[in-house]
Amino acid sequence: MVGSDFTEAIKLQIKRLAFFKCCSCLDRQGDDVHHLIPKAEGGPGDIDNGIFLCAQCHRDYGHRREKRKQLCETRDHWYEVAAKKYSKDQVDFLEHLATKTDVDVILTEFRTITDNFMSQIAAGSTGPQEAANV
Repeated sequence: MVGSDFTEAIKLQIKRLAFFKCCSCLDRQGDDVHHLIPKAEGGPGDIDNGIFLCAQCHRDYGHRREKRKQLCETRDHWYEVAAKKYSKDQVDFLEHLATKTDVDVILTEFRTITDNFMSQIAAGSTGPQEAANV
């Protein structure tokens, strides 16, 4: 039996509950929402089966069956602490910050634009006005 993916709405809800921090180390920004029970084992894409982990904690603990209960307990405890510690306004603010993925996408787009521009200059097909527009 194969489980299901998380919807974007469920992912956002899990991230907000975790205050956008890794539920395991509480030190780093989370990387992605991961299944406690893997999809391959029938794990559902619901909030109870999700945990927000940084890449390091996911590598260290995410695929270890014997750590599932501990991760679930750690997650639930962090949710309680975060709910008391942070206001809705603080969570809303974090939701709109750029992530590493956002920055990587922007850098890729910028490189594409500058590479195209430099190619046009090298080919002599870009004049001063086009250069000023970039």
